[in-house]
Formats: sequence, C-alpha cells, structure tokens
Amino acid sequence: MGDFNVASLVGVFAQVAVMAVMVSVGLNLHLRELFMLWRKPGLLARSYLAVVILVPLVTLGVILIFNLPPAVNIALMLMAVAPGAPLATKRIVGAGGDMPYAASLQVTVNLFAIVTIPLFLYLLSTLFEPEAYVRPGVIARQVATVQFAPLVFGILLATTWPRFSHRFGEIITKVSNVMLVVLVVVVGLAGWRAFLEAFRGMGWVSFVAAAIIIGVSSTLGHLLGGPEKEKRTTLAVMCIVRNLGLVVFLVMRDFPGQGLLGVLVAYVIIGVVVQVVYTTLRKHGEKKAEGAEAPAESS
Repeated sequence: MGDFNVASLVGVFAQVAVMAVMVSVGLNLHLRELFMLWRKPGLLARSYLAVVILVPLVTLGVILIFNLPPAVNIALMLMAVAPGAPLATKRIVGAGGDMPYAASLQVTVNLFAIVTIPLFLYLLSTLFEPEAYVRPGVIARQVATVQFAPLVFGILLATTWPRFSHRFGEIITKVSNVMLVVLVVVVGLAGWRAFLEAFRGMGWVSFVAAAIIIGVSSTLGHLLGGPEKEKRTTLAVMCIVRNLGLVVFLVMRDFPGQGLLGVLVAYVIIGVVVQVVYTTLRKHGEKKAEGAEAPAESS
C-alpha cells in the first residue's frame, strides 16, 4: 500500500509539474510564434518527420536488433513516442538553437501528440507482451489536459491579459522550473536503486542501445534541420529531449513495480551526455571553420 501511495503521489506531482511548465511556456509565446513553423511547410515536414516519426522508428529498429529485456523495450518506446518535453525550449536555447522555431515546434508536436502518442502505442502494443498495452484514450486525455490545454491557456492569458504575463510570468516560470527539477530529483531518488539493479541485471547492452537511439536520432535531426546552424541544433536537441513527465505518469499508472524508472533515469542521463557531446562538437566545428576562413580573407 505504501509503495502504491508513493507512486500515486509521484504521478500526481508529475502531472502538476508538467501543467505548470506548459502554462509558463504559453505565457512566453505569442500567437504569431505559434504558427511560425506552419508558414514554412518544408521545415515543418522535416521537423515532424524527425521528432515524431524517425525517433520511434530508430528505437524500434534498435529494439529489434538487440535482445533487450521487456522492461527496457517498454521504457525506450515510451520515451521515443513522447516528444515535446516542457523544458525542451530552454535546453535548445542553451545549446545555441533558434527560440521561435523551438517554441513553434514544441507547440506543434504537443498539438498532434493527442493523436500520435495513442496511435503509436496502440501499434507498438502488438509487438510487446500484453501488459505493455496502454489504452489510447487514457493517453489522449492525459496529453490534452496536462499538456495542450495548459499551453493554450498560457498563450490566451498572455494575449488577452498581457499585464498579468509581464507581472507574474517570470514568477510562474521559475516556480514551474523548480517543480520540474524536483520531479527529476524525486524520480532519480526513487529510481536509483532500480537503475543500479537494471545496470547489474542487464549489463552494458541496454545502455549502449539507448545511446545508439539518442545518437542516431539527434544526427538525423541535425541533418534534417537545413542549412542554418541554429535550426539544425534546434531539431537535433528536440530529438534528444523527450517528455519525461508524461512518461513518468504512464509508468506510475500502468507499469508500477516493473523497474522502468531505472531505465528512464539512464535514458535521461545518456541524453544529457549526448547533447553535451553534440553541442561541443558543433561549436568546435564552427570555430574551426571560422579559423579556416580568416586566413583566406586576409590573403
């Protein structure tokens, strides 16, 4: 009973944290930014392909190649089909990405996540054990109420009541960010034993598989981002960052006690490492290119 209550509390806190973050994101957006990506159909198609379609396909391919435990398969696929992380825009800006593009892409994937996440999980449930099935209606309702509705509410609030967003928007953003950090810490504390048990029980293969998924996905995002370095960075990082809050809710609701938290902790850690490596290599390449151009200009 105690474990169930803890799991329920963590699941509820995850929902509240995600809702708060989505409201804060909406408060910092304008309606014109909401549809920025829609005015560029080519970039929209490539972005959607990379973030929503290719990441699950890459994950499925790796799962079929490697002989991974069922719990790892479920955790990896849950992360793969859950794009649009609340703090994705902040991580993208920190990596040198394009903020308006990132915000518009985040809104877009969250809008369609109401349909895509249930659809993907319904299709993928046929590949795993019966207990891997998650009811599509539950996910659609969760995405709509916890992500999309708070995001739209924040945008409408900022549009119709700009004084409120200017006065309290920063406070709400800080509070929501703290809540998400607390969620990550709680998940880490709750999952560290499962992480160690998963590491000992599964060996290196599962973690290598996760690193391959994240590395290949970010590379595809970079390639599909187009010629502008900021947009390449934005799409690459968006492919890395998945919606941990939503996945924690699904795990606590439908897969308690199956050791999935340990895999999620590992996935997040690997994602951060891959993003740091990607950002470092990109910046190093830019400096090298600038250094090569300087002598050419002087001559």
